[in-house]
Amino acid sequence: MTITEQFFRNEIMPCHKAMYRLAYMILENADDASDAVQMAMIRIWEHRDSMPEIGNPTAYCISAARYAAIDIAANRPTSFLKPTVWQRPIPWTSYWKKTMNSAH
Repeated sequence: MTITEQFFRNEIMPCHKAMYRLAYMILENADDASDAVQMAMIRIWEHRDSMPEIGNPTAYCISAARYAAIDIAANRPTSFLKPTVWQRPIPWTSYWKKTMNSAH
């Protein structure tokens, strides 16, 4: 399937808000989310001649934005990333240590 300019404008471009929301959820940075959406749109446009039949353009666009956001996140320096839930200290560990040390 070849994506025409009209199809791109009518079906792909209106998905940019949903694409941005998803990219922002992944990246937690407005500039990076905008870059991810732009990267996804460019990839879709550049590969328009080799595209398979798109049954659901919105889902296709959101998937493209997700992969673009993951690419951006993977190329970030690790010092930029926030600690995830499982990397944060557990609040009760300091209490437990105090309790165990005072018992001896």
